[in-house]
Formats: sequence, C-alpha cells, structure tokens
Amino acid sequence: MNALVLSALGVDPVYGPEVAAVLEETLSARGYGICVVDVLTADVQACRGCGSCGLKTPGRCVLDDDVQVVYRQMAQCDLLVFATPITFGSHRSELKRVLDRFQPLMVPFYVLRDGEMNFRPRYSRRPFLLGVGILPVSDPEQDEAYRFLISRNASNIGAPDWSVVVAVSGESPDIVHQEIDSAVEAWGCAV
Repeated sequence: MNALVLSALGVDPVYGPEVAAVLEETLSARGYGICVVDVLTADVQACRGCGSCGLKTPGRCVLDDDVQVVYRQMAQCDLLVFATPITFGSHRSELKRVLDRFQPLMVPFYVLRDGEMNFRPRYSRRPFLLGVGILPVSDPEQDEAYRFLISRNASNIGAPDWSVVVAVSGESPDIVHQEIDSAVEAWGCAV
C-alpha cells in the first residue's frame, strides 16, 4: 500500500514536525510505503486554466514543475493525505496551489456523483483521502469548515471514502496517533 502525503506542516515550526512524525509513524506501522511532498519547498506553478490537460495534451499538464512527480505518485497511491495548518478553515495556499493542478488526473467528461456533476477520474485507482489539519487553538467553526472542505475535495477526486483529523497545537501526539489510526482502520487498511 502506498500513501502520498502533500505536506505544508513545516509552516508550524513547533507542532508541525511533531504531527508529521506521528503521521509517518502511524502509516508506516500500518504497512504503507510513504512518499512525502513538501509543498512549501516544491516548485509549483499556478494553474493557468488553459484547458490543455483536458484537450490538447490529455492527462499531461503543460507546466513543467514538481507537480509532474505528484501526478505519478497520485496514480499509484492508495491513500492521499493533505497535511496542513488550517488557515481560515482551509488548506495553506501552497497546498491549494498543488490541488488546483489536479485537473490532468481527470477526464474532461462529467459523471454524476452524490447528486453532483464531477469530472471522471482518469485512472481506475482512486485513493482514500485523509485531511490532517492543525489549528493554533480550538476553533469549532474552522474545524467544521475544514471538514467540509475535505468532503468536497474527496468528492472532486472520486475518493471511495475520506476522514479528517484536526489537531490543536500542543495536543498530545498520542491523541493524533489514535485518530489517524482509527481513520485508516475504518477503511479496512490494516496490515
């Protein structure tokens, strides 16, 4: 089993590395091979919205940057993890820039999923989605907004299931470990 972690956790120099270590330890214990992409240091250009990936160069973005590696990893992963400090109930901008470039992973034809129109995934393998967010202080509104955002991301990529773990800065790593482990176990991804 493969896990692709798109991480912006390095923005939080104190709690971010701790959550990153717990995430990697938990997934490794469950038998995942882990590929971590640090979206803070990756060369990621903004999507131009040119539509080339759907029509002119199907499945391939015309921008040549580190997202090309993300596409290959995405096509092979069983679990996709968005790991980020939560900003205004959302992902960090660096992670959002990567997500905006997911269009080549879709076919430019729509399917009806959960009563909504979505692009059809290009590849048959569709990963489970896990959102791991960090809040500086407990904030139920941001927590709820982030959970809703992950549900929308899951719908857009056609994930078979999704879950969210929201850690409050300074919270015990044991709690974060248990929540990540419970989410993965619920999908029957135990070793």
